[in-house]
Amino acid sequence: MTDNAGSATSVCANCGAPILAGGGFCSVCGQAVTPPPAQWATSPSPVPPAAAPDYSQAPAYGQPPAYGQPAQPGYGQPPVYGQPPAFGQPGQPPAYGQPQGYGTVPGYPPGYGYAPAPARRSNMPLLAGLGAVALVLVIAAGALIVVSSGGHATSSGSPSATPAGTISGAVSLAPLVTRTEVPSPSATPSLPPSATPTAAYAGIFSPAGSMTTARDGHTATLLQDGRVLVAGGVGNCQGTTCDALASAELFDPTTGKFGPTGSMTTGRADQTATLLQDGRVLVVGGEYYASSTLKALASAEIYDPKTGKFSPAGSMKTARFAHTETLLPDGHVLIAGGFDASFAALSSAELFDPVSGTFSKTGSMTTGRDGHTATLLGNGLVLIAGGAAVASAELYDPFNGAFTTTGSMHVVRADPTATLLSDGRVLLVGGQNNCTSTGCDSIDSAEVYVPTTESFTLTGSMSVPRWGHVASLLSDGRVLVAAGASGQTYYTSAEVWDPSSGTFSPTSPLSQGGARPTATRLRDGTVLVAGGWNGTEIGTADLYS
Repeated sequence: MTDNAGSATSVCANCGAPILAGGGFCSVCGQAVTPPPAQWATSPSPVPPAAAPDYSQAPAYGQPPAYGQPAQPGYGQPPVYGQPPAFGQPGQPPAYGQPQGYGTVPGYPPGYGYAPAPARRSNMPLLAGLGAVALVLVIAAGALIVVSSGGHATSSGSPSATPAGTISGAVSLAPLVTRTEVPSPSATPSLPPSATPTAAYAGIFSPAGSMTTARDGHTATLLQDGRVLVAGGVGNCQGTTCDALASAELFDPTTGKFGPTGSMTTGRADQTATLLQDGRVLVVGGEYYASSTLKALASAEIYDPKTGKFSPAGSMKTARFAHTETLLPDGHVLIAGGFDASFAALSSAELFDPVSGTFSKTGSMTTGRDGHTATLLGNGLVLIAGGAAVASAELYDPFNGAFTTTGSMHVVRADPTATLLSDGRVLLVGGQNNCTSTGCDSIDSAEVYVPTTESFTLTGSMSVPRWGHVASLLSDGRVLVAAGASGQTYYTSAEVWDPSSGTFSPTSPLSQGGARPTATRLRDGTVLVAGGWNGTEIGTADLYS
């Protein structure tokens, strides 16, 4: 098992990150440049991991069906639009727009330590009553109670954000496998301009420890036993040399700590990972550099949580990175689009069969896409949206293996986030567009795709433009959007979108923020945000609650 490593000799004038040979793009912002860097080397194999703790008593969360036996409702028979199933209890949610109080989790599986917010708030009337009794007794005794109040210092909290339109480079998930190690940027206020430290937050972030390896461009996958598998990406930077990581690690929410697990057979960055119905994890594609040349990977491998090891899983028909990977209701996995080694956007797609362990071609998209999104809808179709210089969207039908066009977005978006909402709609947020030879614009707007009308509608905008951010559906139906960047400004800020009002509200800041972390909702409803890049690889994580 090896990591792929490399070095760079030129630095991006826009953001200070290194430029890799072969690609000619900045490793962070995508700025096109010409000076070629030096040749790559190979780093030693990772240290064998320590034995993983015994999770034999962990519940098989959700009891997923065997391959070929999709969970109810069956494929093609989704729940009625507007009446989605609650998390863990299909068919018993409040209607969309009636969340029954944020912090509650209707139908959430018991025993996972989640304390709904209303339960905590329910103590307030009792405390108020006891306080009133105490006050009456004190007054009756002739005591004089003087209550004084003091002011709170406030600050503007405005981030020193570069205006929208300052991200440089071609729209792409450019290779992030080597970097010049630069000092972390000076701390920037992480609250949006409209917020102050005394404002009510939509949620709170708290530190969640450090990963065994700082990384970005990695994947994070929630396992059936509640742990999170973090794999690959870019890390181990030594001066101008970084690795495409083969290493992986596990976050255990019961201990709140990261620990090592088996490594992948190949170092890879900008790969994808999907939890299969049998509980294993499929990792596909990615990129690395060798002999000053970009290499796109066609290989795949599977992680088995029972053994803590990766094993080869065949190869795709086409090598690719910055693609999408989507689990279909019948257990197959759709891989679509992305870049090839020449940075050409691919329109091809293929299917992985976990029973045979093989890849096969399926229909091609109507246009080549990279930096797009793929979302499985409640009706079994897959929504493909956006990409470099693309506002169009299309639907993949697993029944006939064909892509067909659907409504277009109002805004061209590359690298947005797409989140399936509880009512079956899809929220697309941020990204970048309007690319020229000098750079691209970051986007603060958001829009919603409605499957019943096959159309997009604009919704409220974020407080700042973001790309390289993450998004996660919360247990109460809202959507957390966190971190990201605009130009050389890396955000620790985050905000929450409310589907009932269509507006964003600020949360408390992350302990560290940057571009391209991962976000994973855990079984207790909290969200783990891990890694990223803010001038150097980030090795810490935060939990949102």
